[in-house]
Amino acid sequence: MASYGMALNSGINRAIDRKRGVLERLKRQIGMVNPAARIRGYRQHHAQLQDRLNGEMRKLLTTKRHTLELYVTKMKGLSPLEKLSSGYSYVENDEGKNVRSVSQVQKGDLIKINVRDGKIEAKVTDLTPAALSNEKA
Repeated sequence: MASYGMALNSGINRAIDRKRGVLERLKRQIGMVNPAARIRGYRQHHAQLQDRLNGEMRKLLTTKRHTLELYVTKMKGLSPLEKLSSGYSYVENDEGKNVRSVSQVQKGDLIKINVRDGKIEAKVTDLTPAALSNEKA
């Protein structure tokens, strides 16, 4: 009789476990169609998407900042003002045109020499072409 009672209890417990499983599955199904649960699910999904979007935007912003820094560095290297700061000058004639050769000016011409901190106005008093200056040295 004791074995019959144990078998009966075991069977009842298995039946209860099966019914609990069915009940849990039904609760989940009801939860899926419950508007409040669906809204909670959508809100959670929205929050996850928002986090992903924020992360991607941060990555993109970091990449774009780095690219901008590279361009700024490149532009500084090409900047005439940076060249002037490192000791170079820019010479222009009285018409404001760049002077690149002694052949562009004559004795007595007024020239402007642009340097880092301003302009120098000068008068050409002597011209020495490069070939002649090499011979003197």
